[in-house]
Amino acid sequence: MTVISCSPRVFEIDNFLSDVEVDHILELGTGRKLFRSSVSGGSEDSTKTRTSKNTWVNRESSPIVDAVYRRAADLLGMDEGMFRYRGDEDEHLTTLVKNNVAITEELQLVHYDVGQEYVS
Repeated sequence: MTVISCSPRVFEIDNFLSDVEVDHILELGTGRKLFRSSVSGGSEDSTKTRTSKNTWVNRESSPIVDAVYRRAADLLGMDEGMFRYRGDEDEHLTTLVKNNVAITEELQLVHYDVGQEYVS
């Protein structure tokens, strides 16, 4: 793992996904409606900041996507259950995750046409 930036935290992890996993995730994204990418948490005009389109793939989409989440939790040394919404079924997890919401987002698939960008 290579540190790219400390603020914000950005790491590069060589070969984190296999070619089979990449192909599978892209296949899951095929045919999904793409939406204009936006910026959250700020008052910036997203049309100037992000010109791409995106869609989301949830962890429960397939065993392969679930394995990616498990690998990420292992790499970070975290309980993989914290990466999963459990509702009210797991009392221990409910105390760990406020409001029963996982601490991760779904996988975001972003499409950039030539000339599109994300300007920070």
